[in-house]
Amino acid sequence: MTTATTTNPELIAFLKDATKWSNFAKSLVHYYSEKGYLTPKQEQAAMNMMNKVKSRDAAGKINLVEIKALFDTAKEAGINRRALRGNGLKLTEASERSRNPGAIYVKGTDGTYYGKITKDGEYFPTADAPEGILEELQKIADDPLEYMREYGQKTGECACCGRELTNPDSIALGIGPICAEHWGLI
Repeated sequence: MTTATTTNPELIAFLKDATKWSNFAKSLVHYYSEKGYLTPKQEQAAMNMMNKVKSRDAAGKINLVEIKALFDTAKEAGINRRALRGNGLKLTEASERSRNPGAIYVKGTDGTYYGKITKDGEYFPTADAPEGILEELQKIADDPLEYMREYGQKTGECACCGRELTNPDSIALGIGPICAEHWGLI
């Protein structure tokens, strides 16, 4: 049997705000609205979530609108499957039919989901997002061409489409000429 618990107002306010970006928060707010309380396990999970967000905010929010602008440029150029690769990450844009249309999903190269960048350029990490991911995302936002160059030269693949780079100019640039144009990098 689950024992009812009294939930603090700060936590409930946090969860209500978090419903903008978290389905988990939505489910907790719905449960709280129906029952008037959260179970101890629910409350602990919500506290962990709130503390992680507070920790991220204390470290300083980063604004990644530049990354969103890159994806918008590629979309305007007619690129349907927009992706950006580098240093163990793969960024892809959510489809218009997804729960997060226009958001950019941040994943590992193995497909592990590490969070999303919202339309406003704010990053919301998952609990298992690796250390240093904010710094990697900031590098992309600060100088996307340099970030892609490093990836392309290291792997021999275009950072956008993943195709093998064969042209010496493309290898030096780290990105294929078509992708560079479509992503607004040249």
